[in-house]
Amino acid sequence: MTGGRSSGGRRAGGRGRSSRRWYRLAELGALATASSTVVAAGLSAPAWLTALIAGGALFFTGFRQVFGHGPRYVLAAQSHEALRRAVNRYRLLPATDRDERARQELLAAVERVGDEELRQ
Repeated sequence: MTGGRSSGGRRAGGRGRSSRRWYRLAELGALATASSTVVAAGLSAPAWLTALIAGGALFFTGFRQVFGHGPRYVLAAQSHEALRRAVNRYRLLPATDRDERARQELLAAVERVGDEELRQ
């Protein structure tokens, strides 16, 4: 596994990438609109424009609070890593040792990760 790709050639951790993307978008939007509000007020822009930009800053702040993509990104990354390790442990077993007990251990690891995500 290199470059974040699974053996099937697909990118691993799709939900984590999506949460990371939304997190970055919300942070960048909040920063851009908050700083633009100050600049617009300093340049004596029309009141409606300053209010519009300030409304955007307020929206992004609320978006960050309500959806909290940062913690979701962290949870998705932790889950992905736990599952990757469990699958690697199973794959590294000699073929003769990949019996029912080994499959049950892999399944238990997957279920632990799922339970942990549900608790969050």
